[in-house]
Amino acid sequence: MEYKEFKYIKEENSFLETVFSQENTFVGIRNTLEFDSDFSIPGIFISNVYDYSLSTKDQLISIPNWMDFKLIIDGEYINFDHIQINNFEKSLDYCSGMVTSLINFKLDSGHEFTLKKEDILSLSYSNVQISRFKLLSKTFSGSVCFESCVNYRYGNDYHGGFFGNNVKSHHWKLLNYDLKDRWTKYIYKTLNDSNFFGVKTIVETSVNSSSTKIRQYKRDGVAHSMYITPGVELCIVRKNIFYADGKYYAVKKEIEKINKLNKNFEYYKKNNTDILEKKYIELNFNINNSDKDMEGLLYSFYQLASISSPDKNNIPARGLTSQYHSGHFFFNNDIYLVPFYAFFYPEKAKQIIEYRISTLDQAKLNAENIGRKGAFWSEESGSTGIPSGPSVLHDFLNQKKMEEKTGESVMHITSDIIYSIKIYLDITGDNDIINQKCIELFIESCHFFESLLVYNSKLDVYEVPNVMGIDEYHLSVSNNYYTNEMLKWAFSFCVQFLEKLSSDKLTVSKSKLEKNIQIWKCKLNKMKVPFQKGNLFEQFDGYFNLKDETISDYAKNGLPEFSTNFRNRVNSFENIETQIIKQCDVLMFMSMFPAMFSQEEMIDNFIFYDKRTMHESSLSLTHAGIVSARAGLLETAYNYMEMSARFNLDFYPREEYRNGLHLAAYAGSWLILLYGFLGIQIENDILTINPKLCLKIKDLSLNFLFRNSIIKITINNNKIDIKIENYKDFSVNIILIDTLYTLTPRKNSVSVGF
Repeated sequence: MEYKEFKYIKEENSFLETVFSQENTFVGIRNTLEFDSDFSIPGIFISNVYDYSLSTKDQLISIPNWMDFKLIIDGEYINFDHIQINNFEKSLDYCSGMVTSLINFKLDSGHEFTLKKEDILSLSYSNVQISRFKLLSKTFSGSVCFESCVNYRYGNDYHGGFFGNNVKSHHWKLLNYDLKDRWTKYIYKTLNDSNFFGVKTIVETSVNSSSTKIRQYKRDGVAHSMYITPGVELCIVRKNIFYADGKYYAVKKEIEKINKLNKNFEYYKKNNTDILEKKYIELNFNINNSDKDMEGLLYSFYQLASISSPDKNNIPARGLTSQYHSGHFFFNNDIYLVPFYAFFYPEKAKQIIEYRISTLDQAKLNAENIGRKGAFWSEESGSTGIPSGPSVLHDFLNQKKMEEKTGESVMHITSDIIYSIKIYLDITGDNDIINQKCIELFIESCHFFESLLVYNSKLDVYEVPNVMGIDEYHLSVSNNYYTNEMLKWAFSFCVQFLEKLSSDKLTVSKSKLEKNIQIWKCKLNKMKVPFQKGNLFEQFDGYFNLKDETISDYAKNGLPEFSTNFRNRVNSFENIETQIIKQCDVLMFMSMFPAMFSQEEMIDNFIFYDKRTMHESSLSLTHAGIVSARAGLLETAYNYMEMSARFNLDFYPREEYRNGLHLAAYAGSWLILLYGFLGIQIENDILTINPKLCLKIKDLSLNFLFRNSIIKITINNNKIDIKIENYKDFSVNIILIDTLYTLTPRKNSVSVGF
């Protein structure tokens, strides 16, 4: 199981180093091959290592890059952008997480060489990365030099490179370094925040070598000189050990402690293989027995499984693979990652929710700062929950200043967090998440919801004016469909939950809470009903009166094509006066609560909105896929599932790609499979499975978790088999194709034709 690329095109370097990024929960490394390329955007990012930003409150910093290497053959510096490459192959092995770069190249002297570079980022020893370089020549005898360096050239681009890489900043200073013949060690400190981080690099060679210290502009390390002969492979192993902490001496101590493990390349490869193969065995996934059909879903699963360890590190929007979005946290985690992980790795889902609960006190301050009550989480949050999105952006090169409204206008994140808790409870049944702090979160959320409601005396309804939904093309709208309906649902859920609580579970007066609940119920009952034209629900007040416009041009990856003018308007955060939307608020809510809608409503809204949705956000594909599957538009749903799973793999254009891995889109592709094609729904503790498979899905096997049980699904020859394993001595109720079955330890399987 692997993903491969077969061409070295220098203009696509940043794309390749993105899709071959390696990440665990502690560090992310973009897999750069040529550090001297004008088209590469190298990056190493350590979880929770932030510093000040020129555009936002803080940002995940791009640290000094210890992956830099350079080959010098017979005195000639090898730059892969400028030599003759005869054959090229780059692969990511899902079973070990190893990235292999295989390059056959020819120099002006006529000599040919083959370089094989293998990179492993350890999943269990999250502070270790190791690479193995193998160099072979058919005809050349002579000197070869391998430079192993730390590169200081790449810092942070202004606002993650949104306007290109014309403005850079560096956010660290070197405190201590030591260069020896076989190893180097560096310790750094961030400029404003008290973060210390360091790296120790050890190099071993298969033949005798001499070492020379390198001190160059923005680059230093050690050069290892060797002699190569025809047909004899040179092998160089480089191990990087790194650590980050709030204390300088802790960094020094832990690096040396990890170094004493003294494990070799094969050990780390086998260790990764043991971890990942166990995950694939547990998943038991197969679709049509076709590698092509599985490639996108397996790639997306691998990326998400690699960061599934339930530690204290939350997951930024692009993981640790890019500066984009500054390493901040969005509703990506609440709506996409929590359901995915709840089905496959529940402890990770719980950790994501616990991050939100832990930032409740900051959310209360956030609400106060914008004149609201309760708890408010901004669309873009920093690691402490503080609003961290930009309000003004500067295009310095073109001398333009632009206002960014999402931070002050997006009001649905609090509702999204409530949804993530409810979904987690439905899938796992883990009521331990409902502690006193979580109950306080429910109460403060209700206060926030109430503070958003504005009474319209003419209509005798409560409205939510001047907001932005998930469609960011229309600024400051009233009664956005997703914002209103999510508020109504989350408000109702919290009220119903709080009503059932006994006094001993509360930190507030029960009688006072009961009075609030009565007020909240009255306001809920008077919330404005969304405008409906036939089966169509309106995006926001006045949307149907906007100039109608539909999409006609599509790129080769299946997504809508932007005109230059429209792209410039969107990038300048201008309000769009037509019915073209970024992503659809109506379909998003439908995909999350399909039981509230008829199939006819889903069909009509999908057909209407899909031709008006640019899907500029990778999140948009999930909802289009789930709704189209639920509506019976199965071939369309399959296409959306593939586009979501392969969002990075099929991204177009590849040149200057700096956006990082779209982890929420990967989770979304699996949600399309689960909620869309398998028709999974959980209500009143009952798991419903109602599969609808398109012609492209003939056979399917998959395991997932439900209430501490393994649900094993096998579909072939128009028959579905359900088997439950690994559960305690209690029954599990499943509705399978409209029929209720009670599975017990004695009768733990059922087969049904469909």
